[in-house]
Amino acid sequence: MKKIICLVIIGAIFGHALKAQPPAGQPNPQQRPTVKQRIDRLNDTLAKALHINAAQQKNIDEAYTHFFEQADKLMGNNPPPRPDVQDEKGKKLREQVLVLQQERDGSVAKVLAPAAFKKYLDIEKSMRPGHPDGDHGPHGAPPKKP
Repeated sequence: MKKIICLVIIGAIFGHALKAQPPAGQPNPQQRPTVKQRIDRLNDTLAKALHINAAQQKNIDEAYTHFFEQADKLMGNNPPPRPDVQDEKGKKLREQVLVLQQERDGSVAKVLAPAAFKKYLDIEKSMRPGHPDGDHGPHGAPPKKP
């Protein structure tokens, strides 16, 4: 009886370990999407909401491609810094990303009408990846206080 119980427990442990691995051929859900995947997601969302033409789409794609590539260089494999962490490295990184966001939004503003740009800003805020505590960066919802 003890052998059967031990085998069941060992089987459950190995079964859990195997299930924890992503299936073959599927991306790891913890990996950051590629620049192209992020651009495609952006295009799907903006095309439905803003009804932009091909020239506008091209300019927005270029602005976002530059933004994503530069942000990826800044962050490497690290997640974005939490807004409540006040170390110098985190502050510097946040400032650099904010500059990139301003450059990107400036490029997008040049190709969209003012009303469409305002709608774009609302969409862009909703698409930002947030932290588990609900924070969405410098323009998003403020972090929750403990």
